[in-house]
Amino acid sequence: MRDAREPYLRHATHYLTVCQEASALFQREGVAPSLAQEAVRRDFPQIMQAHEWACKLLQTDTEALRLCLLYPVHLDTLLFEVFSIKEQIRWLTVGAQAAQNLNDKPRFCELLAHCGDVHRGQGELDRARKLLERSLTVARELASPKHEALALTFLGQLYHQTAEGRRAIDCLERSLGCLAFLKQLPDPDVRGDRDHATIELRALRELAILYSWSGRHSRARRLARRALKVVRKSLPSVFEGEAVLNLGAVYLQSITFSRSLVKQFGDILLFYLGCGLVYRARWYVNRALDLARQSGFPSFELVCLSQLGTQSCCVMQFQKAIEHFEGALKLSHDLGNSDGAASALQSLGLVYDSLRQHARAITYFEQSIAISHAQGDSLSEGVTRHNLALALNAVGRADLAAEHEQAGGQVLAGIGLPARTSWKLRLIDRLTRKDPS
Repeated sequence: MRDAREPYLRHATHYLTVCQEASALFQREGVAPSLAQEAVRRDFPQIMQAHEWACKLLQTDTEALRLCLLYPVHLDTLLFEVFSIKEQIRWLTVGAQAAQNLNDKPRFCELLAHCGDVHRGQGELDRARKLLERSLTVARELASPKHEALALTFLGQLYHQTAEGRRAIDCLERSLGCLAFLKQLPDPDVRGDRDHATIELRALRELAILYSWSGRHSRARRLARRALKVVRKSLPSVFEGEAVLNLGAVYLQSITFSRSLVKQFGDILLFYLGCGLVYRARWYVNRALDLARQSGFPSFELVCLSQLGTQSCCVMQFQKAIEHFEGALKLSHDLGNSDGAASALQSLGLVYDSLRQHARAITYFEQSIAISHAQGDSLSEGVTRHNLALALNAVGRADLAAEHEQAGGQVLAGIGLPARTSWKLRLIDRLTRKDPS
């Protein structure tokens, strides 16, 4: 007698193959990455349906269990490019559960780390820390340098976000040490050159920014250039834009070292120093933008537009900044990227607030808050409420400003961050995730 589940299993297996082929296409050159994303978006309803069927039988069917594990593994980077944050967390969580049930510790460790990183990006820092620390423990039980490097890199980014700079640098340097050990192994299959190149790129990029913050700009630029070499040697050109953008960010961050000179020489020195550094930074970011457009990579184009807007603000070219942020907002809407739209709206609010056009700033802040609240992005909502409170206070609406100030503090406290009444993020500080107070 025919198994009633057979057509559903065949359907789910077919779309698993679609995901695997799209992921392989994404790793190729030229327009292949955009074609891969288009393929997944085209079949998105069927892929979701197939995954849901497997999830329902997770506890009772071995084949369904295997499918739940393989879907996020085969999608790889495309999971983060095409799926919403909530879908990413669900797929990674279910995949990790399936890996644990199948006693597949390497994949359990990897999926746990990626799930922790997504929670980190959402500002759910306590949850992220628990998942990443557990992933690191499993990696050490496995004695796997690759998995340890992955967990350490994500932990480094978490400590970066929580302003624990020394711990962040320690984790990232140890991650690079694990990868250096891997490179000494004679068997390329054991080394996993391509796998560890993506981890190395991420660790180098993060370290470059951290060293730039601490004033070690030469070291930061060396790391950023090393990241670019890693891409050109081991990764497809779609990753080159990230490395080039990182060089731009390092040059932009170099502006902050000159702040201490302002007391002696005034704002004009900072302005001229900033112009030179931003010019170098802008060249790199424009190059990254060209690469994003050539490869049909709109989500990365969005990042470049946002950073160009930030750089324009640094040299007080506010009209150019508005153009870039409006471009980022339009692209976010085209992509259905709510997080990008909220960020662009907040940036536009900050620009208009700097121009003392507080009414327009308030409008943009309110739109940003509405999106962040609907998305459950507490970090963005809390920070924007603080900025809105300051803009409201500037137009004499002190009572409403106090309400938003208090609400923002409560939202930030809910994710373990201090409620700071003076936490107005200027664009340069928001780019580098610094509290300027």
